[in-house]
Amino acid sequence: LKRSLILKQQCRDRWGETITLGNLGELYLDLNQPGTALSYLEDAQKNCDELGSQHPPFLLHQAEALRRLAQHGSAWDVLQKARQRASSVGNPKYMSLASLFAGHIHREFQQNNEAKAAYEEAVEWANKRKLKNFLHEAQIALDSLSSQGAIPLSFPR
Repeated sequence: LKRSLILKQQCRDRWGETITLGNLGELYLDLNQPGTALSYLEDAQKNCDELGSQHPPFLLHQAEALRRLAQHGSAWDVLQKARQRASSVGNPKYMSLASLFAGHIHREFQQNNEAKAAYEEAVEWANKRKLKNFLHEAQIALDSLSSQGAIPLSFPR
C-alpha cells in the first residue's frame, strides 16, 4: 500500500491517494497501531475535505483510533461530525458503524444505557441493509453488556 501511495502521489491522483491513505489507516487500526492509523486517516480526511467530499468513513475510523488512544473527548467530537455526514448521505452502513463506535465510547465511560441504545441503533441500521458483519458485532456488544449484568437484554433474537 505504501508503494501504491507513492505512485498515486507521483501521478497526482488525489482520489487514489485519498483512498490509499484511508486504506493504510484502516490497516494500522487492524494491526492495533492507532497512532499510526490516525496520521493516515487525518491525511485522508484532509484530502477528502479539499476534494469537496462528504464521505464519512475516514472520520469514523479517526474516531475509533482516537478512542483506542484514550482521547475520548476528541473521539466523540469526530464521531459526531461523522454521524452528521453519514446521516446527510443516508447510508445505513455508515450509520451502523457510527452507532457502533458511539456505543463503544459510552461503554468506556460505563454509560451502559447509552451504550445499549447506540448498539441497538447499530442493529437497526445494519438490519436495513442486511449488513451481517455490523449486525454481528453490535449483537456481540449487546450480549457482552448483558452478560456483565450491565443491562437487561431486550432485543429480539
